[in-house]
Amino acid sequence: MVYLSNLSKCTLKSMVYCFLLIIIYVSLHSLFENYILNFAYHSATNSIFSITKRLRKPQSSDLKYILLWSKYSHYIQFKGGKVIHPSLKCSISNCVFTKDKGLFDGDYTRFDAVLFNEEILLTGNKPERRVPLQIYVFNALESSYTVPACKPKHDGFFNWTLTYRLDSDILWSYFIVRNLKGAIVAPRTTMRWQRSLRPVDSKIKTILAGKSKAAAWLVSHCKADSLRDEYLTRLQEHLFHFALKIDVYGKCTHVECTRGDCDEMIKKDYYFYMAFENSFAEDYVTEKVLHGYENYAVPIVYGGANYSR
Repeated sequence: MVYLSNLSKCTLKSMVYCFLLIIIYVSLHSLFENYILNFAYHSATNSIFSITKRLRKPQSSDLKYILLWSKYSHYIQFKGGKVIHPSLKCSISNCVFTKDKGLFDGDYTRFDAVLFNEEILLTGNKPERRVPLQIYVFNALESSYTVPACKPKHDGFFNWTLTYRLDSDILWSYFIVRNLKGAIVAPRTTMRWQRSLRPVDSKIKTILAGKSKAAAWLVSHCKADSLRDEYLTRLQEHLFHFALKIDVYGKCTHVECTRGDCDEMIKKDYYFYMAFENSFAEDYVTEKVLHGYENYAVPIVYGGANYSR
């Protein structure tokens, strides 16, 4: 009886793995053979250009000055000054941005636009003076669940929004998807993914052939508001019946690894990667999804966004 039970369990596990491999082949091959993923979280250049473009008057060559009012950790790559980078091949070169509020002898009303991040919602640190032609831009990459902006006291303060939400005036998503011609195809509110697929690349086949484990999750934010920890516990219980499990790494466990080592391990061993968000919010999809794809693992998503977009 024990022998038959073990045999059926092994057979079932093999069937599950075969089914998973079909999903993985289709998912990874569809993405890597037809689309290019670009990580955009640490590069706000395109968004800055978009602000400049909206500010620019027709046929105007005047410089547009943008002030970063709040402290921006994710602007750390910007050194200030004129935004010109030949490799970007961008037609807009009349943009100057700075964190220096003392520019123009401290008269910050002379800036064309002022950027505020989520900090202003918490501290209320607003400029004392404002002129009608100056554009105030609200910028947020944190989940709207964590830092809600829809409060009456903020009504009428901001002119534009620069966030991950697809209905923002200027979109700044965590990553973008391009087709093989380089055109941005996602994210967007109305998506039409390519249906015809190219043959599976031999490189992908070789990488997948070396994998042997079901799924991994790297997590550092414990007890998140999305209750992803509780969800994972219940999921583990169900997977146990199929002789499968999700290996968890990071600060929330006793098993840690460096980011480089973890990435290499996912690429080498795991079919799936758990891309669980820390909170539920519309259009909130972070780099966790990209982390799976970058390491040839299909991301299993858990969040409040419409992931088809």
